[in-house]
Amino acid sequence: MPQPSYLDIIRQYPIPTDEQTRAFAVYVAGAHSWYKHLPVYPPAPFCFYLDPNAGRSMTISADGDMAFEDIVDESTRFHYTWQLTETYREHLGYWNYFAPYGTHFQFARAGKLIDTRQSGDAEGSPVILVPKVGWLALPVALVQAGTAGVTALVHEHRNLHAYWGPATVEGTRKRIHLSEFLERHPDALPADVSEAMMKWIAYWNDPAFKRLQDKNSSEADDGEDSFVTHVVDPPLDHERQRQIANMEAAMHRFLDFVQEPGTDSPAT
Repeated sequence: MPQPSYLDIIRQYPIPTDEQTRAFAVYVAGAHSWYKHLPVYPPAPFCFYLDPNAGRSMTISADGDMAFEDIVDESTRFHYTWQLTETYREHLGYWNYFAPYGTHFQFARAGKLIDTRQSGDAEGSPVILVPKVGWLALPVALVQAGTAGVTALVHEHRNLHAYWGPATVEGTRKRIHLSEFLERHPDALPADVSEAMMKWIAYWNDPAFKRLQDKNSSEADDGEDSFVTHVVDPPLDHERQRQIANMEAAMHRFLDFVQEPGTDSPAT
């Protein structure tokens, strides 16, 4: 009997609802502190896909075998995204995503190693683990359909001091701070976002603000918070919602492919 394809397997599972799809886009937007791990530009590819093991723990046995187990014990909570498998499935369906940019944890429990990293092959592609079959890669066409570009601006909590962008400095690729990046690439971001960030940089570097920091840090903090809330946040909120909508659109493209009658798995 030939090995089943990814589509053969995933079509046995329920299709997520529109509400679950939207909820998953919002969930991913806050799944890591993306302002630390991603640049403000260019967008990093996030692949959204259906996974029979979504919402489960990946375990590694003493002999190195990987498996997935349902999360059923409330006492094992360790991260703000943690949730029971039953809760995850009810809220988010079988959605998963592949974006190996954030941090992950490994810790021992009940004689096994719990690994929170995303399952992906050596080439950085999403895969699923199927009992008695093994690891199955997603078809290239599905990966492309389910991919959306995401930047540091997708996260609702912001740290403008941590934002960065890439640059080639003396032949070496490096991270540079937001102010230097915008100076080098003034048209990289949407005009309203770039303008708001430049205003924040000018505000932060204003000698009057510096004197206020030295004199009364509490008053300076209040002033910065107000400036960010009224000047910086609105265009950044709009950009965040745009990126969430793009993630949701990628998931719907993915579902369209999965549900298309007569579609077989294309070559990977």
